[in-house]
Amino acid sequence: MEHKIPLLDIVMTFSNAIDLVSPHMANHQKRVAYIAYSIAAEMGLSKTEKAYVVYASLLHDCGALSEDEKLKALRYDLGENRIDRYSHGYRGWILLKDSKLLREAGEIIKFHHVYWKERDSFLLSSYNIPKGSYIVHLADRIDALIQKDSEILEQRQEIVKTIMNASNSLFMPEAVEAFSQIATKECFWLDILSPYIDVLIQDIMKDNVTFVSKFERLIPLANIMHQIIDFRSAFTASHSIGVAESAQL
Repeated sequence: MEHKIPLLDIVMTFSNAIDLVSPHMANHQKRVAYIAYSIAAEMGLSKTEKAYVVYASLLHDCGALSEDEKLKALRYDLGENRIDRYSHGYRGWILLKDSKLLREAGEIIKFHHVYWKERDSFLLSSYNIPKGSYIVHLADRIDALIQKDSEILEQRQEIVKTIMNASNSLFMPEAVEAFSQIATKECFWLDILSPYIDVLIQDIMKDNVTFVSKFERLIPLANIMHQIIDFRSAFTASHSIGVAESAQL
């Protein structure tokens, strides 16, 4: 009998592994996923597009190799140095591009720190940057602005103001407008910091469940997981491969 595993369960496991690198990262990617989904839904994206946005959000930091790089990405102001901003998105795309199930999420991750004002620049004009990339970027920056140890509802006015001021420069205006609409709802803000964020993500994805049942599709996913775990340190870079080879003997 062939067992079916929900792709979302696998991706959530990846997301947990990425965020466990530091207590400051706890649930960061899940919060971004919830925010990004809410924006995508307000913008009227299709069910499939929303699913790609969720998967990309849950994995958007998979290309950040060190704790220092991850913590830098949590700062709202990422600056104008494109190499610093683009590098972990590009590495994330490299990690996911060979997976049939996560390839589209990888394309979103590849460009998720491109500023809206940069889309027509010489370096990027030849690329078709997914709308999801701009949504994930906005959601990521919203979470970066939230002070996790302060009352969330007291912060929302200042967060909205900061985001609105960067519309059409850092952020896609359409996505900012969608955010400004959902930001009026108290439940949106309370859900972001909910201790049941896993349940909320499962709920928003309940109508778009993808199952992984074929063994050949699990192998690329297992390869992604071993890289997420092992590449945190030069000392463990080949650990999982070594264990696998030893077990095969």
